[in-house]
Amino acid sequence: MIYFLVLTSLLPRNDSNFRCNHSDRKFFVRSATFDTTQRTIRSQHQQFTEQLPEFDAFVTASGSGGTHAGIVAGMAALRHPTKVIGISTRQPKAFQEKHIRDLAEKTLNRVIGDDSVKLKEDSVYVKDEYVGEGYSLPTDGMKEAVTLFARTEGILLDPVYSGKAAAGLIDMARTGSFEKGSDILFLHTGGAPSLYHYQPLN
Repeated sequence: MIYFLVLTSLLPRNDSNFRCNHSDRKFFVRSATFDTTQRTIRSQHQQFTEQLPEFDAFVTASGSGGTHAGIVAGMAALRHPTKVIGISTRQPKAFQEKHIRDLAEKTLNRVIGDDSVKLKEDSVYVKDEYVGEGYSLPTDGMKEAVTLFARTEGILLDPVYSGKAAAGLIDMARTGSFEKGSDILFLHTGGAPSLYHYQPLN
């Protein structure tokens, strides 16, 4: 089953925990407007531990690296076994994996304050097959993903990040990268308004 975690600032403050089910996929929409960071961390951890299964993979876009590295660091700090897969939107695999590892290690050192948590060798994993001709440049896979999500799930993806990450998710599902019966979490980081920039002018 594929689960979508949607980060958005469009939800009202009092509706920051909106959940809906659709077909064989589940959606958890989380508002980016919170009272405090600590409250956010506690509520997210509670929601994840109480409502969600043990995921086999966590798929996210990997651009400048902050989101991807933060997820890797968080999983390491929680000793969580879920595999984090970053879909690169700009850099080749070797460069991006080193960049994400460096950021994740710095994050752990800053947040935890000691070296009690170490990243495993396979903690950082990046796929760069979906970048296309370059950063922010459309690909056929991205176009298909944006169209598919909008038409079948009512979710708008941005072309630069989540669109290419979704293209990777779809391709991996089609090519058997995930075992049958796996639970996959896909992170949609927002940015849908940028869709208008990519509309053709008639």
